[in-house]
Amino acid sequence: MSRFGNVLVLLGIAGGLLYLAADALGRALDDPAPPRSELDDDQVEALRAVLAER
Repeated sequence: MSRFGNVLVLLGIAGGLLYLAADALGRALDDPAPPRSELDDDQVEALRAVLAER
């Protein structure tokens, strides 16, 4: 293959990798953050107060 062909192949590979990276970044930014599983002390006290009223 000629030097020009090699450059085209490398550009194609680089473009494909760039596309995959941009797609992964876009998917990561679109996904909402997972809910927090830990509550701080103020939230626990507020929840206890609400439950105690019931």
